[in-house]
Amino acid sequence: MKIYGVGRVAKDFEIDYSPKGICILKFPFAENIFDRKTKEKKAQYYNVVVFGRLAEIMGDLGIQKGDKMQIEGNINISEYTDKEGKKKYYTQIILNSFELCSTKNKQIDKK
Repeated sequence: MKIYGVGRVAKDFEIDYSPKGICILKFPFAENIFDRKTKEKKAQYYNVVVFGRLAEIMGDLGIQKGDKMQIEGNINISEYTDKEGKKKYYTQIILNSFELCSTKNKQIDKK
């Protein structure tokens, strides 16, 4: 399923490399959701994963916690069994593209 959203980077990027040398970038993404019952905004958090060249580009841009971006990706739901033998699910967004909307870091050159 495709997903589009506008929100903020909730934590600085976690960058790692697979055994085959593929760059993997992870970060939580926060979106404000308006609750009609309470008339308040609440933050909804999503786990985002980026692979390959796009991950390298994002890592080099100096994007940091609090920066606002628009994302486009696919939802991925993984199933696993925890230590007690219970079935658990983990949902994440596999990022396909992004657009930086605003940043706290004035040094970023948006080419």
